[in-house]
Amino acid sequence: MAETFWAKPLEGKGIELEEVWFFAEQPKPALWRDITCQAESCALGLPKCVFQMKANPFPKALTEFEQKKKKKDLAEDGEELLDQIWAQALLGDKPAQTFYAGMLDGLDENLSEVFDSNKKKLAELNTINCKPQ
Repeated sequence: MAETFWAKPLEGKGIELEEVWFFAEQPKPALWRDITCQAESCALGLPKCVFQMKANPFPKALTEFEQKKKKKDLAEDGEELLDQIWAQALLGDKPAQTFYAGMLDGLDENLSEVFDSNKKKLAELNTINCKPQ
């Protein structure tokens, strides 16, 4: 599984990585973490929530996903829709949270990986109470 990060060296302290989320033409950060490396080891700092998004940005994503899944027509839009549903869940949308609380079958390998990854990220962000600023 590949993750996208921006990396920024911090002189004398290590490297700071910013996880990147793509909900628009420009990357949107969700978490900041510090990684401090010594001679042969690195330590990962606690995540800091920097997620910014307007309320209810994708109100039809879940419905559209379910319709396209039923028609077996997710090839072009599946990943983007899964990410949009993820954003809705993070914003507190109950149907989107229920969607990511369950299991999802009938997806190809790529979309299954996106679903599982988003589910883990949502759980992690919820443990640090990461809500949009």
